[in-house]
Amino acid sequence: MKNFRPAKFDKWTRPDASPDDTAIHYALAPFDDAIRRTDITWGVDRLPGLVSPEMAAKWGTAMAQLNAAIEARDLADVTARVGVCLRGIAAMEAEATAAGKPKSDPQAISFSDGDQFSFVILKDERDWPALKAANPDLLFFTRGEVVNAMKAWHSGQVALEHVRKSFPDAKISAITSRDWNEEVGDSLPY
Repeated sequence: MKNFRPAKFDKWTRPDASPDDTAIHYALAPFDDAIRRTDITWGVDRLPGLVSPEMAAKWGTAMAQLNAAIEARDLADVTARVGVCLRGIAAMEAEATAAGKPKSDPQAISFSDGDQFSFVILKDERDWPALKAANPDLLFFTRGEVVNAMKAWHSGQVALEHVRKSFPDAKISAITSRDWNEEVGDSLPY
């Protein structure tokens, strides 16, 4: 479930925020918390797929109405719709549990250099909240992130092959990355 509103209403990040915008932000807090819990328990956006089509349709309607209330900046309607959605989450969880539907069970492959560096690759990215909750310090990547990293690495290998053709006796002695803080005196590279 994507959260399209700013993470925080304050005068630094949203100088144009009205009192109603701030109230709406906080009215949504219990909903946001329930979604985070649901994502840990069932996987990101997985719960509506584990219930009956009728229940999933009710959830879709409730979400559409909540989104419309947010868009309209209607505090009273947002507050009412949050209550409906919280009851909807509870109903979906009860139905999925009664039906014996599987909860999030992160499957991952571990890798280590045998010394200091280790990480896991998560099979289904929807399971990342459960993995992170159980292993807060674990370094993990999703399969999609690994694919993107390998594409970038492969592009570098193609360039390296061209260099090797031009300089056949050259050897890679080190790979370095830019330290923006040292280079320009700013830890943020923009």
